[in-house]
Amino acid sequence: MDTKETVYDVIVIGAGASGSALIYSLAKYSSIQNIALIEKYSSSGQVNSKASNNSQTLHVGDIETNYSLDKVRTVYPASMMVYEYTQTLQKEIRDTFLFKTNKMVLGVGEKEVEQIEKRYDDLHSLFPDLVLLNKEGIQSVEPKVIEKRIPSIPLRALYTTEGYAVNFERLSEQLLSHAKEIRPDIDTFFSRTVTHLEKKDGVYVATLHTGEILKTKVLIANADSYSLLLAQMLGYGEEFSLIPIAGSFYFSKHILNGKVYTVQNPKL
Repeated sequence: MDTKETVYDVIVIGAGASGSALIYSLAKYSSIQNIALIEKYSSSGQVNSKASNNSQTLHVGDIETNYSLDKVRTVYPASMMVYEYTQTLQKEIRDTFLFKTNKMVLGVGEKEVEQIEKRYDDLHSLFPDLVLLNKEGIQSVEPKVIEKRIPSIPLRALYTTEGYAVNFERLSEQLLSHAKEIRPDIDTFFSRTVTHLEKKDGVYVATLHTGEILKTKVLIANADSYSLLLAQMLGYGEEFSLIPIAGSFYFSKHILNGKVYTVQNPKL
């Protein structure tokens, strides 16, 4: 294929969970003919979606205390699309990246306990499996959380057995594989870095570090923080910048029986 002469209908930049889900959606639910994917790594899901780079939590809003109620109502059905997608797959495939897990958000001290109790009142109709635990209840499901705590400090927790952990790296791989089964003609360009973008005569032109030039009518950047850089190559969002904030994730021996969160900062 002479990539210099090809004009795609859609090019997606970035093969994480989001970009891969978009490629799958275009393959299965649209009549768009010419689709391509550009990814700078040799495989999908190698940055934010990589299994060791995130908490592998399906955030539906039940234990995310920094979500407003309106946000929970929006996020919940959207997040569950991941679960609904997995139900279309064979169990042996689904079990490679979706895992059921207990989830808890822990309130410590009078202020957080009051917040947890109010949160339960607001959410239990939306999440009927969500339960409000006192100190004894917490002890029964997560004894390490209670261990060595000062007895006089009040504790409350929201807890569910209906949580899910997701290996988003593996999910990215599955979505792309599934898309290619549906549409074998989708072009994928791995190990390619976009070095320049421009719009010429109504067509977006992407120059890759290999010297390849790809043209498309529609360009979509699903490249995490790099999406802003790509937008700025085209003259968009030049007034914006990003402040990097990173979390640390590590593996340890078995300590907890599920996921345990603290009350989140409402500003996040």
